[in-house]
Amino acid sequence: MDHSPYPPNNDNDSVLLDPADRPVIATADDALSAKQATVAAGYYSDEYLQYFTHAPVRMMQPIIKRGTHARVACIDRAILSFSKLYPNSTCSQIVVLGAGMDTTFFKSVTWNISSMWFEVDHAFVIQKKNRLIQKHAKELQVSIQQQENGDCLLTRTCDTTTSTKCSCIGHDLRQSPMQLFEKLMTRGFKPSVPTLFLLECVQMYLPEDASRALLSQLTSACGKYASVVIYDPIAQYDAFGQVMERHLVSAGMAATSLLQTRTLQHQLDKLTECGFEIAVGSDMWSAYHTVLTDEQRIKANTCEVLDELEEWKMLMQHYCLVVGSSIESGFCQVVGEQEATSSPMGFVKEQSCISTRQEKPST
Repeated sequence: MDHSPYPPNNDNDSVLLDPADRPVIATADDALSAKQATVAAGYYSDEYLQYFTHAPVRMMQPIIKRGTHARVACIDRAILSFSKLYPNSTCSQIVVLGAGMDTTFFKSVTWNISSMWFEVDHAFVIQKKNRLIQKHAKELQVSIQQQENGDCLLTRTCDTTTSTKCSCIGHDLRQSPMQLFEKLMTRGFKPSVPTLFLLECVQMYLPEDASRALLSQLTSACGKYASVVIYDPIAQYDAFGQVMERHLVSAGMAATSLLQTRTLQHQLDKLTECGFEIAVGSDMWSAYHTVLTDEQRIKANTCEVLDELEEWKMLMQHYCLVVGSSIESGFCQVVGEQEATSSPMGFVKEQSCISTRQEKPST
């Protein structure tokens, strides 16, 4: 039986799926399966995942589950840290680009943050998610308002006054970012309020020109109000990275921007070249020891025995967590940099890299 949330097109689908898009769209299913296995192993809790898949839990190596746990922990910290920068704001925004079957909006019901949420993905994915939310609206504690082109607006039905709405928008991120912002603003997005953009394993599936156009549009549209958090592979120039590259090429994604941003420094410089005043980040091996809490690492250690220590370290060194923002926001502050004693994200100078925007000389 096919348990994928992405079955072949049928009469209920208003978006015809180009077969060439299937490898990219299927990544949402891959991420969902990894999270499902990680939750089942006890690394963290997510009661909402069950409503987005009926597939049995897949067998996965402990290093995959531990890496997934680290990814989730880092993104959760990013959202919570960003929200703390604007504790009195009812107008901050969180935009999840390439959202797939992400459940963070539902999890955030207990986080006491007051942001408007937006989720963006290929229209085919958004329509699938729309139907699953409709089916389980009661369990997910939301009401759903259908909008044109398969988009929808979610409103919490539980007793809470925070993070009450999420607009789900269909858009292919390889297409015009200006059109994306037109869609966002149609759904109530405000460019002049603090906004956190999240991209998890998104850039690696975009051509380099599309990736740069998207990042540049974030700063062009929102200026100093834009912050971004990116979780992505870094292929580097070694044998492990060559395996990553072959996998993507065999999946029909030879034009991936992964090949142009092979290192952590490449990722950071790209953000400042695209308009962010400052960017900071680390590979996930360092992030695991600085961004994650002691409690999260202890929890991971109690879930499973990890025998593949060298492979685990190598895997984590080939993924990165990078943050871009204005200097004024303080979101990219690093412990030990310019006498800073704290960092919203937990970055430490000795285990992080930094890039700042270079102003072009006047002519």
